[in-house]
This record gives sequence, C-alpha cells and structure tokens, in this order.
Amino acid sequence: MSSDSAVPAYRTTTQYKALVNMLKTVRAGIRDSGLDKSTAELMNLLSSSINGCEACWVTHAREARRVGVDEQKMQILQYMEPRAAIRHEVFSASEQAALYFAFAFTVPAEDLISEARREASRYFSSEQLTAMEWLTIAINSFNRITIAHEDDADA
Repeated sequence: MSSDSAVPAYRTTTQYKALVNMLKTVRAGIRDSGLDKSTAELMNLLSSSINGCEACWVTHAREARRVGVDEQKMQILQYMEPRAAIRHEVFSASEQAALYFAFAFTVPAEDLISEARREASRYFSSEQLTAMEWLTIAINSFNRITIAHEDDADA
C-alpha cells in the first residue's frame, strides 16, 4: 500500500473490483427476490462468525442493527457454537432455515447443502433461495479476502 493512500493495495486490484461488482449484483438479487434484509444480515453474521472474520462481523452487525435485527439474536450467532445457535428458539422457523442454509454453504459437508436447501424451500421461493446461495458465496469470499489481508488494513 502506498503511504499516501488509506486504501489497502489489494482493494485496488481488478479481481477485488470484480468481487465488489458481484456483491452489487447479489444485493440486487436479494432486493428483487423479496428476501428480508434482516434474514440476509443474520446469514452474513453467521458466516462471518464461522469464518472468524471479525471485521466483516462488525460491518454486518452495524447493518443488522440498522435493519432492526434484535441484539440477542446477534449475540447468539457471535458466541454460541454454530449448530446450536442456528436452532435457538429466539429464531423463527424461517430464520432457522435460512441460518442452516448459510451454515451448509459455509461449512459444506456431504448431504448438508441438499438437506438445508430442502428445509429452506419450505419458507423461501426459488428466487429467494438463489439470492441466499449467492449471498452466502459472496460473504464467504469477502470473509476470506479480508482475513487474508488483515495485516494490510493495519498498514
């Protein structure tokens, strides 16, 4: 990173800019599908927590508060073991399904994605499921990039 810029060098690359453009498309898909913003932010928080991306978690916690996500839900996702957190009674059935979906795409395992997709399809349209897939792919990508370059942010 150059000394006259506050932007880490990796954020100026063509690849990073392409990822940002993908995120814009993902957000448009979420909006167009009618997926609730609070559900989307819960998914972002869970994936960021699983991946250990504190910077992303802080960013999405701020957005979650802005869209009205309850603080207790956020704390559960931050501090509880993920498999227990996603089934906590504080979450509605549809939120649990969305969180399980995000979990399955963040920690893929045999049959987990298929099972999560089946459960989520009881609450969400095919357009919303597609938006949820891309949302989780995007947050996982940003989590990994941010973690890989966390030293760059301190420079």
